[in-house]
Amino acid sequence: LFSYSADNCAAGIVSERRHFEAPPFFDQPLGEPEGKWREVGIARLVEFFSHPAKFFVRHRLGIDLPRDREEAEDREPFALHSLDRYSNEQRLLDEALDGIGPESALASVRASGVLPPGGTGGLIFDELCANVTTFADAIRQQVAVRAQQATVVHADIGDFTLGGRIDRVRGDTLHLARNLTEKKPALLFGKEGEEIAGYEFPPMENTREVLTDLLMIYWAGLRQPLRLFPRSSWTFVEKIFAGKKLDSARYSAKSDWKSNEYDEKSRGERDDAYIKLAFRNTADVLNDEWEKISLRVFKPIFSARKRR
Repeated sequence: LFSYSADNCAAGIVSERRHFEAPPFFDQPLGEPEGKWREVGIARLVEFFSHPAKFFVRHRLGIDLPRDREEAEDREPFALHSLDRYSNEQRLLDEALDGIGPESALASVRASGVLPPGGTGGLIFDELCANVTTFADAIRQQVAVRAQQATVVHADIGDFTLGGRIDRVRGDTLHLARNLTEKKPALLFGKEGEEIAGYEFPPMENTREVLTDLLMIYWAGLRQPLRLFPRSSWTFVEKIFAGKKLDSARYSAKSDWKSNEYDEKSRGERDDAYIKLAFRNTADVLNDEWEKISLRVFKPIFSARKRR
Protein backbone atom coordinates (compact mmCIF):
# COMPACT_ATOMS: atom_id res chain seq x y z
CA LEU A 1 0.00 0.00 0.00
CA PHE A 2 1.12 3.52 -0.77
CA SER A 3 0.51 6.71 1.20
CA TYR A 4 1.78 10.27 1.45
CA SER A 5 0.91 10.41 5.17
CA ALA A 6 4.00 11.50 7.14
CA ASP A 7 2.32 10.53 10.44
CA ASN A 8 1.62 6.98 9.27
CA CYS A 9 5.18 6.72 7.99
CA ALA A 10 6.62 7.78 11.36
CA ALA A 11 4.31 5.38 13.20
CA GLY A 12 5.39 2.53 10.92
CA ILE A 13 9.06 3.23 11.57
CA VAL A 14 8.54 3.29 15.34
CA SER A 15 6.52 0.07 15.28
CA GLU A 16 9.43 -1.78 13.69
CA ARG A 17 11.92 -0.75 16.37
CA ARG A 18 12.70 -2.84 19.41
CA HIS A 19 10.88 -1.68 22.52
CA PHE A 20 12.65 -1.34 25.85
CA GLU A 21 11.18 -0.90 29.32
CA ALA A 22 12.03 2.40 30.94
CA PRO A 23 14.84 2.04 33.50
CA PRO A 24 14.13 2.62 37.19
CA PHE A 25 13.43 6.31 37.71
CA PHE A 26 15.75 6.61 40.70
CA ASP A 27 18.71 4.40 41.56
CA GLN A 28 21.23 6.63 43.40
CA PRO A 29 20.63 8.72 46.53
CA LEU A 30 20.90 12.48 46.21
CA GLY A 31 23.60 14.34 48.11
CA GLU A 32 23.05 15.65 51.62
CA PRO A 33 20.35 18.35 51.67
CA GLU A 34 21.31 21.90 52.58
CA GLY A 35 21.23 22.94 56.21
CA LYS A 36 17.97 24.84 55.75
CA TRP A 37 16.17 21.49 55.45
CA ARG A 38 16.92 20.87 59.14
CA GLU A 39 14.60 23.72 60.05
CA VAL A 40 11.38 21.76 59.79
CA GLY A 41 7.91 23.27 60.01
CA ILE A 42 5.21 21.09 61.52
CA ALA A 43 3.06 21.48 58.40
CA ARG A 44 5.98 20.36 56.22
CA LEU A 45 6.63 17.29 58.37
CA VAL A 46 2.95 16.37 58.14
CA GLU A 47 3.06 16.84 54.36
CA PHE A 48 6.09 14.55 54.13
CA PHE A 49 4.59 11.66 56.08
CA SER A 50 1.23 12.05 54.35
CA HIS A 51 2.85 11.09 51.03
CA PRO A 52 6.68 10.65 51.11
CA ALA A 53 7.02 9.83 47.39
CA LYS A 54 5.03 12.92 46.39
CA PHE A 55 7.05 15.11 48.76
CA PHE A 56 10.35 13.82 47.35
CA VAL A 57 9.35 14.23 43.70
CA ARG A 58 7.84 17.68 44.19
CA HIS A 59 10.20 19.32 46.67
CA ARG A 60 13.54 17.61 46.00
CA LEU A 61 13.27 17.02 42.25
CA GLY A 62 10.99 19.93 41.39
CA ILE A 63 8.51 17.80 39.44
CA ASP A 64 4.82 18.59 39.92
CA LEU A 65 2.50 16.06 38.30
CA PRO A 66 -1.05 17.06 37.30
CA ARG A 67 -4.00 15.84 39.30
CA ASP A 68 -6.28 13.31 37.64
CA ARG A 69 -8.96 15.94 37.28
CA GLU A 70 -6.62 18.19 35.30
CA GLU A 71 -6.09 15.57 32.62
CA ALA A 72 -8.10 15.96 29.43
CA GLU A 73 -11.66 14.70 29.74
CA ASP A 74 -14.28 14.19 27.06
CA ARG A 75 -17.32 14.49 29.33
CA GLU A 76 -18.71 16.64 32.12
CA PRO A 77 -17.61 15.60 35.64
CA PHE A 78 -20.37 14.11 37.79
CA ALA A 79 -18.37 13.50 40.96
CA LEU A 80 -16.29 15.49 43.44
CA HIS A 81 -12.53 14.92 43.42
CA SER A 82 -11.43 13.20 46.64
CA LEU A 83 -9.07 16.03 47.61
CA ASP A 84 -11.79 18.62 47.04
CA ARG A 85 -14.22 16.51 49.07
CA TYR A 86 -11.79 16.30 51.99
CA SER A 87 -10.91 20.02 52.03
CA ASN A 88 -14.55 21.11 51.79
CA GLU A 89 -15.74 18.66 54.46
CA GLN A 90 -12.95 19.87 56.77
CA ARG A 91 -13.95 23.49 56.24
CA LEU A 92 -17.66 22.80 56.72
CA LEU A 93 -16.90 20.75 59.85
CA ASP A 94 -14.93 23.61 61.42
CA GLU A 95 -17.82 25.97 60.73
CA ALA A 96 -20.39 23.48 62.06
CA LEU A 97 -18.43 23.12 65.32
CA ASP A 98 -18.48 26.92 65.59
CA GLY A 99 -22.27 26.86 65.24
CA ILE A 100 -22.53 27.79 61.55
CA GLY A 101 -24.89 25.55 59.58
CA PRO A 102 -23.10 23.94 56.60
CA GLU A 103 -26.10 24.59 54.34
CA SER A 104 -25.24 28.32 54.25
CA ALA A 105 -21.97 27.62 52.41
CA LEU A 106 -23.50 26.33 49.14
CA ALA A 107 -22.88 29.55 47.22
CA SER A 108 -19.21 29.78 48.21
CA VAL A 109 -18.56 26.09 47.46
CA ARG A 110 -20.19 26.48 44.05
CA ALA A 111 -18.09 29.61 43.42
CA SER A 112 -14.91 27.62 44.06
CA GLY A 113 -15.70 25.57 40.94
CA VAL A 114 -15.25 22.13 42.50
CA LEU A 115 -18.90 21.03 42.33
CA PRO A 116 -20.39 19.57 39.14
CA PRO A 117 -22.92 21.94 37.57
CA GLY A 118 -26.68 21.90 38.04
CA GLY A 119 -28.67 19.49 40.16
CA THR A 120 -25.83 16.99 40.42
CA GLY A 121 -23.70 19.53 42.28
CA GLY A 122 -26.61 20.29 44.62
CA LEU A 123 -27.06 16.62 45.48
CA ILE A 124 -23.34 16.21 46.21
CA PHE A 125 -23.40 19.30 48.44
CA ASP A 126 -26.41 17.92 50.35
CA GLU A 127 -24.43 14.74 50.95
CA LEU A 128 -21.47 16.78 52.26
CA CYS A 129 -23.78 18.65 54.64
CA ALA A 130 -25.31 15.42 55.97
CA ASN A 131 -21.86 13.89 56.56
CA VAL A 132 -20.56 17.02 58.29
CA THR A 133 -23.63 17.37 60.53
CA THR A 134 -23.43 13.75 61.67
CA PHE A 135 -19.69 14.06 62.29
CA ALA A 136 -20.04 17.32 64.24
CA ASP A 137 -22.78 15.84 66.44
CA ALA A 138 -20.55 12.87 67.29
CA ILE A 139 -17.60 15.11 68.20
CA ARG A 140 -19.71 17.37 70.42
CA GLN A 141 -20.54 14.36 72.59
CA GLN A 142 -16.86 13.56 73.13
CA VAL A 143 -14.87 16.79 73.37
CA ALA A 144 -15.17 20.51 74.07
CA VAL A 145 -15.67 21.97 70.62
CA ARG A 146 -14.93 25.63 71.29
CA ALA A 147 -11.88 26.61 69.26
CA GLN A 148 -8.87 27.62 71.31
CA GLN A 149 -6.00 29.94 70.49
CA ALA A 150 -3.40 28.41 68.19
CA THR A 151 -0.52 26.64 69.92
CA VAL A 152 2.98 27.72 68.87
CA VAL A 153 5.70 25.06 69.00
CA HIS A 154 9.46 25.66 68.77
CA ALA A 155 11.94 22.99 69.85
CA ASP A 156 15.49 21.89 69.11
CA ILE A 157 15.49 18.13 68.59
CA GLY A 158 18.93 16.71 67.87
CA ASP A 159 20.25 18.43 64.74
CA PHE A 160 16.79 19.68 63.81
CA THR A 161 14.62 22.63 64.75
CA LEU A 162 10.91 21.86 64.77
CA GLY A 163 8.46 24.73 64.78
CA GLY A 164 5.09 25.98 63.67
CA ARG A 165 1.52 26.72 64.66
CA ILE A 166 -1.07 24.11 65.55
CA ASP A 167 -4.40 25.58 64.48
CA ARG A 168 -7.96 24.37 65.02
CA VAL A 169 -7.20 23.24 68.58
CA ARG A 170 -10.42 22.08 70.20
CA GLY A 171 -10.13 20.56 73.63
CA ASP A 172 -7.27 18.09 73.88
CA THR A 173 -6.60 17.76 70.19
CA LEU A 174 -4.31 15.10 68.79
CA HIS A 175 -0.82 16.30 68.02
CA LEU A 176 2.47 14.68 68.95
CA ALA A 177 4.33 18.00 68.78
CA ARG A 178 1.97 19.51 71.35
CA ASN A 179 3.28 17.00 73.89
CA LEU A 180 6.61 18.84 73.80
CA THR A 181 5.10 21.61 75.91
CA GLU A 182 1.84 20.15 77.27
CA LYS A 183 1.26 16.63 78.54
CA LYS A 184 -2.30 16.24 77.32
CA PRO A 185 -4.32 13.25 76.20
CA ALA A 186 -5.49 13.39 72.61
CA LEU A 187 -8.54 12.35 70.62
CA LEU A 188 -8.77 11.32 66.99
CA PHE A 189 -12.06 11.00 65.13
CA GLY A 190 -12.56 9.56 61.67
CA LYS A 191 -14.77 7.36 59.53
CA GLU A 192 -14.28 3.61 59.37
CA GLY A 193 -16.58 2.40 56.65
CA GLU A 194 -19.95 3.97 57.40
CA GLU A 195 -19.29 4.41 61.14
CA ILE A 196 -17.65 7.28 63.01
CA ALA A 197 -14.80 5.95 65.14
CA GLY A 198 -13.03 7.68 68.00
CA TYR A 199 -9.62 6.86 69.49
CA GLU A 200 -7.93 8.18 72.62
CA PHE A 201 -4.17 8.62 73.00
CA PRO A 202 -2.62 9.16 76.45
CA PRO A 203 0.18 11.74 76.83
CA MET A 204 3.43 10.39 75.41
CA GLU A 205 6.37 10.28 77.80
CA ASN A 206 8.91 9.64 75.01
CA THR A 207 7.80 12.46 72.72
CA ARG A 208 11.33 13.63 71.90
CA GLU A 209 12.49 10.10 71.16
CA VAL A 210 9.60 9.48 68.74
CA LEU A 211 10.03 12.85 67.03
CA THR A 212 13.79 12.30 66.72
CA ASP A 213 13.18 9.02 64.92
CA LEU A 214 10.56 10.59 62.63
CA LEU A 215 12.96 13.41 61.76
CA MET A 216 15.70 10.93 60.92
CA ILE A 217 13.29 9.09 58.62
CA TYR A 218 12.33 12.45 57.09
CA TRP A 219 16.02 13.21 56.46
CA ALA A 220 16.57 9.86 54.75
CA GLY A 221 13.47 10.49 52.62
CA LEU A 222 15.02 13.72 51.30
CA ARG A 223 17.79 11.77 49.58
CA GLN A 224 15.77 9.01 47.92
CA PRO A 225 12.14 7.83 47.67
CA LEU A 226 11.07 6.41 51.02
CA ARG A 227 9.41 2.99 51.10
CA LEU A 228 6.53 4.23 53.20
CA PHE A 229 3.07 4.23 51.64
CA PRO A 230 0.19 5.67 53.70
CA ARG A 231 -2.45 3.03 52.86
CA SER A 232 -0.36 -0.12 52.47
CA SER A 233 1.96 0.62 55.40
CA TRP A 234 -0.94 1.52 57.69
CA THR A 235 -2.81 -1.68 56.81
CA PHE A 236 0.30 -3.81 57.40
CA VAL A 237 0.95 -2.43 60.90
CA GLU A 238 -2.76 -2.38 61.79
CA LYS A 239 -3.06 -6.10 61.03
CA ILE A 240 0.07 -6.86 63.06
CA PHE A 241 -1.41 -5.12 66.11
CA ALA A 242 -4.71 -6.91 65.52
CA GLY A 243 -2.84 -10.17 66.15
CA LYS A 244 -2.56 -11.31 62.54
CA LYS A 245 0.44 -13.32 61.38
CA LEU A 246 3.06 -11.67 59.19
CA ASP A 247 1.95 -13.42 56.01
CA SER A 248 -1.65 -12.35 56.60
CA ALA A 249 -0.61 -8.74 57.26
CA ARG A 250 1.49 -8.71 54.10
CA TYR A 251 -1.41 -10.11 52.07
CA SER A 252 -3.76 -7.39 53.33
CA ALA A 253 -1.22 -4.67 52.58
CA LYS A 254 -0.70 -5.97 49.04
CA SER A 255 -4.46 -5.83 48.50
CA ASP A 256 -4.24 -2.08 49.11
CA TRP A 257 -1.10 -1.86 46.99
CA LYS A 258 -2.52 -3.52 43.87
CA SER A 259 -5.65 -2.57 41.94
CA ASN A 260 -8.59 -4.94 41.95
CA GLU A 261 -8.87 -6.27 38.40
CA TYR A 262 -12.56 -7.05 38.98
CA ASP A 263 -13.44 -3.57 40.24
CA GLU A 264 -12.63 -0.65 37.93
CA LYS A 265 -13.20 1.85 40.77
CA SER A 266 -10.68 0.15 43.02
CA ARG A 267 -7.34 1.87 42.51
CA GLY A 268 -4.27 0.33 44.09
CA GLU A 269 -1.79 2.58 45.86
CA ARG A 270 0.97 1.65 43.43
CA ASP A 271 -1.07 3.35 40.68
CA ASP A 272 -0.69 6.73 42.38
CA ALA A 273 1.13 8.95 39.86
CA TYR A 274 3.96 9.96 42.21
CA ILE A 275 4.53 6.44 43.54
CA LYS A 276 4.40 5.03 40.02
CA LEU A 277 7.09 7.50 38.92
CA ALA A 278 9.37 7.28 41.97
CA PHE A 279 9.34 3.45 42.02
CA ARG A 280 9.12 2.85 38.27
CA ASN A 281 10.25 -0.68 37.39
CA THR A 282 11.54 -1.25 40.92
CA ALA A 283 11.38 -4.91 41.90
CA ASP A 284 9.86 -5.99 45.21
CA VAL A 285 8.83 -2.55 46.48
CA LEU A 286 7.09 -3.98 49.56
CA ASN A 287 10.23 -5.64 50.89
CA ASP A 288 11.88 -6.01 54.32
CA GLU A 289 12.94 -2.36 54.30
CA TRP A 290 9.33 -1.33 53.71
CA GLU A 291 8.19 -3.46 56.66
CA LYS A 292 10.80 -1.94 59.00
CA ILE A 293 10.00 1.65 58.05
CA SER A 294 6.25 1.03 58.29
CA LEU A 295 6.66 -0.33 61.82
CA ARG A 296 8.96 2.52 62.87
CA VAL A 297 6.44 5.15 61.80
CA PHE A 298 3.14 3.54 62.80
CA LYS A 299 4.06 1.36 65.80
CA PRO A 300 3.94 4.30 68.29
CA ILE A 301 0.40 5.11 67.11
CA PHE A 302 -0.99 1.59 67.41
CA SER A 303 0.87 0.97 70.68
CA ALA A 304 -0.86 3.93 72.32
CA ARG A 305 -4.35 4.26 70.87
CA LYS A 306 -7.49 3.03 72.63
CA ARG A 307 -10.94 2.79 71.07
CA ARG A 308 -13.52 5.05 72.72
